[in-house]
Amino acid sequence: MRVRWGAEDTWIPPAIGERLAAGIRGATFTPVAGAGHLVQLDDPVAPATELRSWLSVSPGLPERVER
Repeated sequence: MRVRWGAEDTWIPPAIGERLAAGIRGATFTPVAGAGHLVQLDDPVAPATELRSWLSVSPGLPERVER
């Protein structure tokens, strides 16, 4: 698991994200340069790519979802 946190977050400082990651076994902390509190809006491609990758390898999910 990766905890992505806006390096420029002034609402909840990155140090809190580091503490969060430290409390999750196997997690890593990744500060996102130039991103603030809404990191998913400031850098939407990276988390979407990671989520898609995670979903494609998670056990118990079907090989393909028909739409």
